[in-house]
Amino acid sequence: MAEIIISIEKLKGRLEKLSKVLANKKPLLRRIANTLQNVTEESFDKQTSPFGRRWKPNSPKTLAGKRGNKILIKSGHLSQSFTQKITGNSVRVGTNKTYAAIHQFGGKAGRGKKVNIPARPFMPIKSNGEIPKDLEDKLEKEVVDYLKDVLR
Repeated sequence: MAEIIISIEKLKGRLEKLSKVLANKKPLLRRIANTLQNVTEESFDKQTSPFGRRWKPNSPKTLAGKRGNKILIKSGHLSQSFTQKITGNSVRVGTNKTYAAIHQFGGKAGRGKKVNIPARPFMPIKSNGEIPKDLEDKLEKEVVDYLKDVLR
């Protein structure tokens, strides 16, 4: 007869360790925040949304008023403004730049709202709250890898 013997004490010890580690979620949430911020910053480097779509190019008028041809980068203030905030069970990655939303979602801007700004998403979230599937998978892997590290 073949037998499998599992020591409940060993399993109990691992579960207790996991419970203690998860009482302080900050290290795990920091990893998640770093991943979200990296994805956001990569958008500026790649000139592509986190959903894989290339950004619409700058208009000739916009190009005439700036150095270089990087889209959404004139002074670098927006691309370098992202911060993280971890509270309790949540993570926030965002910017305090008021003009960020018009670039993320697009819309009318300027005096009299006469200028149409195309959406050039840089944050990995749509207006309906959806995130890219590959990011969802990446975040899930972050959690699993963290838990594996804890149990080693």
